Amino acid sequence: MTEVLTPDILVAINNFVSPSFIKKRITHELNELVKVYSLMTINFDPSLNLLDVIIEDTEHNNIYKFVIGNQYPFKPPQIFVNLKPYLSILNIKSVEFGKQLNNLMGQNCCLCCNTITRDLNWSPCYTLAKLILEIKQFQQHRRAVTHTIVTEQNGVDIDPEKVNLIFDLNWEL
Repeated sequence: MTEVLTPDILVAINNFVSPSFIKKRITHELNELVKVYSLMTINFDPSLNLLDVIIEDTEHNNIYKFVIGNQYPFKPPQIFVNLKPYLSILNIKSVEFGKQLNNLMGQNCCLCCNTITRDLNWSPCYTLAKLILEIKQFQQHRRAVTHTIVTEQNGVDIDPEKVNLIFDLNWEL
C-alpha cells in the first residue's frame, strides 16, 4: 500500500491504543480519503484514547469531524458537521419541513432513526467515506425541501442558488 498520509498522522494512529487490525483499517480508510480530501488533520487524545479526524470538504463547504474510539469499526464514531453534532442536525424541528421531507422521500421519514450512525443500523462494513456520503445525501434532501418551502411561501420559483445560500447559512430548519 502506498502511504499518502503525513508522518504526523501516522504517529497519531500508531499512538491510538487499539488492536493492530483496527489501526490498519483506519490507516486504509484515511489513505483513501486523503486522495479525495487533501485537507485532513488527525489529533490523538491520549487521556481519552480518541482519534479526532477532521476533514475539510472545500467543494461542499463542509468540515467533517469524526471522533473515533477504540471500538471502531464495531461502534460508529461521533460525527460533527461544521462544528454541529450530526444527530442534532438530523433532528427536524419544523413540522412543515417534516411534511415536505416525507413528500420528497415518499415515506414516513425519520432521519434520526434511518441514519447509519444509529447503533441499530451501524455495521462494521461502514466506513468514514460512507458516512460522508450519507451526510452529502442528507444535505441534498435538505436543500430540495428548503427550495420547495421557500418557493411555496413566495408563490414563485426561487433560484436554487439563492435557496442554497439560505440553506448554507442555517441548515437546521
